[in-house]
Amino acid sequence: LYQRVRVPEAIIDDGDFETSLFLNDNDAEWIFKGYVDGDDQKLRLEISSKEKDTALPFIKGKYGLAISFDKLIFELSSIKRAAKELLQVNGSFAYENLVINHRRLSDEPIILPHALAEGGVEIAKDYIALKEGSKFVVKEFVFEPTAKFTLKPERKIELGVHTGVFRAQNFFDALPKGLFEMLDGVEVAGDVAFNLDFAVALNNPDSVIFKSSVDDIDLKVIKWGRANIDSLNYPFEYDAYDDTTIVRRFMVGPSNPNFVPLQQIPYVVKTTVRNTEDPFFYKHNGFEEEAFKLSIVTNLKEKKFKRGASTISMQLVKNVFLNRKKTMNRKFEEILLVWLMEASGDVSKDRLLEIYLNVIEWGKNVYGIEEAAQYYLHKKATELGLGE
Repeated sequence: LYQRVRVPEAIIDDGDFETSLFLNDNDAEWIFKGYVDGDDQKLRLEISSKEKDTALPFIKGKYGLAISFDKLIFELSSIKRAAKELLQVNGSFAYENLVINHRRLSDEPIILPHALAEGGVEIAKDYIALKEGSKFVVKEFVFEPTAKFTLKPERKIELGVHTGVFRAQNFFDALPKGLFEMLDGVEVAGDVAFNLDFAVALNNPDSVIFKSSVDDIDLKVIKWGRANIDSLNYPFEYDAYDDTTIVRRFMVGPSNPNFVPLQQIPYVVKTTVRNTEDPFFYKHNGFEEEAFKLSIVTNLKEKKFKRGASTISMQLVKNVFLNRKKTMNRKFEEILLVWLMEASGDVSKDRLLEIYLNVIEWGKNVYGIEEAAQYYLHKKATELGLGE
C-alpha cells in the first residue's frame, strides 16, 4: 500500500511555524502549527485535522487500527543532560476528542474527549524510564505512574501505580463514555487508593513480581449502572451463550425445577468445585493475586494467551452481565464490575456461589448442577456423593 504525502508550503517566522500536510490528492489535510526555539531546546506542536473523524493513514491498512482526533498537542519544555550518560526530556502531551477503533479493543469506537500527560522521560545507556513525578490527568482524576524498561544486563519491565487517596467518583467520571456500557450511570461515594507493582525479566518469566492492593473500605455504591448487581439477590433470567450466540434462556430461581438452593447442594460438591475453580473464593475480594501472577508467567513463556486468572466472581459477572466477545474493554469492564460488586457487599459470597453452581456449563447444552447430575449420573444433585 502506497500513500503520497505533500507539504506545499511551510512558513517559519521567528520560530513560529504553520503548514498543512496533504494525503494523496487532497484525500485528507492535517494542519501543523506551533513554535520551535533551538537555543532553549523548546518546541510546541499542534496537529489538527481539517475534516472531523479523519483517520491517520498507513496504520489502519496495516494494523486494522483507526485513529482520529480533533487536536494533538506536543510540548517540549527542555532537554538536559542530568549526568554523563543520562538525558532527561521534559514536556507534555494532550489530546482533544481522540477516537480509537480496533476490533480487539472494542466493538464500538473508543472516544477519549480530553487528557493531559506531563513530566518527562529519562534516557540512559542501559534503560528508558518515566521521570519521577510524571502525571496523567483525565478530568478530575490524577495519577502518577512509574515505568522503566531496562536494556542491560537483561531486558526487564517495571511498572508501578500508586494513586494515593482519591475520590472514587472522579475515577468513574474519567472513564470514556460508552466504552464500558454496563458501568454507564454508576454513582459511588467515598475515597479509595490503589497500589500496583509489577516487574519481570523477559528472559526469565518466573521472576515476575505482581503485587496489588486497593483501600476501598469507604467505598459505597449509591447507584448501579446498566449492570444492576443488586438484581442477583432475586430470581432473574439467564442467557446461556455458545461463543457469541444465545442458545438458551432460563430462570435462576425457585420457579425453575432445575434450580437447587445452595444449602441443598452436598458439601462435597461445593468444596470440590471451589477447590478446582477458586480455592480462596471466600477469602479474596474478587481477585486472586497468585492466579494473576501464574497467568502472566505462563503467557510470557508461551508467548501467547494460554492461561487466564478468572475467579468465580469474575466468571459470574462475565456470564451474567457481559458479552462474550474477547476484547480488552470487555475484560477491563469485567474487572471493574467485580471490584464494585465485592467492595459493595451487596451480594453475599453464598449467593454468588449458588448462582454459579446453577448456571455454569457442565457440557454442551448442560447448564447447572442439577442438569449435570441428571445428564451424567441419572440422579438428583442433592444425592451426589464424593466419588460422583
